[in-house]
Amino acid sequence: MTHKRLLVTHQPTYNASTFGRVESPRNVTEVRGEMQLAGWALSPHGIARVRVLVDAGRHAYDASLFPRDDITRMFPWYPRTTRPAFLLSLRRPKGVPRETDVQVEITDGAGNVTRMPDLMVWWD
Repeated sequence: MTHKRLLVTHQPTYNASTFGRVESPRNVTEVRGEMQLAGWALSPHGIARVRVLVDAGRHAYDASLFPRDDITRMFPWYPRTTRPAFLLSLRRPKGVPRETDVQVEITDGAGNVTRMPDLMVWWD
């Protein structure tokens, strides 16, 4: 009953899988110059790596991981995830078309890989 009540009141709940959210850019966004890709990821096994795949994965870049207290407080069930936030600043790589996709790939502490949905960007 408690679990159902939490869902109805829009409170965060435990999730046994690796998951996350890209906070910027949003899907179908125009990016001018340097793209700031930011978000967070959580896993019961901790987060070992976050990679950003650009142009159908033709280019891959490691994002920086760092602590983020608001996420840790909101989701206290993931004590192994000490650095849930990720950030990557990137200029459009040479040869990547203006209209392209960006995807976040999360590797958890057990070595499992989870890919988040593609984001479409128009990148000048």
